[in-house]
Amino acid sequence: MKRTICYLLGTIGLIFVGYIIAAFIPIDFFKPQFEPDTISKGQYYGNLVELLGATGTITAVIVALFLDDIKSLFKKVKFQVQLINEEISEEIGKGQGSTKKAVRYFHSIEIINNGNINADNCQLYLENLTFKNDSLKHPIKLLTKNSPIKWEQVDKDEVYIPRSGKKIMEIFYISPPQITGTPEQSGDPIPAKLSLIGADIEHEYLGGKWIADLCIYSSNCQPFKFKVEIDWNGEWHDRQKEMNNMIKVNINKI
Repeated sequence: MKRTICYLLGTIGLIFVGYIIAAFIPIDFFKPQFEPDTISKGQYYGNLVELLGATGTITAVIVALFLDDIKSLFKKVKFQVQLINEEISEEIGKGQGSTKKAVRYFHSIEIINNGNINADNCQLYLENLTFKNDSLKHPIKLLTKNSPIKWEQVDKDEVYIPRSGKKIMEIFYISPPQITGTPEQSGDPIPAKLSLIGADIEHEYLGGKWIADLCIYSSNCQPFKFKVEIDWNGEWHDRQKEMNNMIKVNINKI
């Protein structure tokens, strides 16, 4: 619809500008010739006034019919999604003495509204999640969520993002491996746990690449779709410096 309006207004504008140039620029090639037996100069300019009036009427009708769409060409929401940090963030456990160990790694994104109006009724959906690694012939579709994801801090599934404002969302976290059993006898180790957009990933799908397709829906803008790719070999290290070498995260607009 917006593209059609632009083409229509552009065509009218070109016709109007072209006619004015042909009529008033003193170039013989463009300037119309008046013959006494065909049309007088007064009649010609009378026709020109009628043409301009008709053009104005058509333009007024178009503006009245598509006023909201025309406004949206100049006042609009413009989303930008990016990682808060290039490196993964760590959470250090308490009471560990001089040896510090991470008890949790996580990564967050910030959703920025670079437009000139507020983004109303924003909802974030995980539309698709796939997993692949070298041992699989084809990617595996893990899950889809049909309900909006809760926004951090406000614990709501619908928020507004003011112009030049932003919202933060944790996209995944990793918790360390665990050892099962009793004090007298240790059990089998449990691998590190990955939780992506609130969904716990099964251990059989650790070590590879996860691709999450997400979409931001708002009541006053078009859906904004983007893709988050997480590449992790499944290994756990106790400090951020070593863990950063195990994980790569990329964001791309769809």
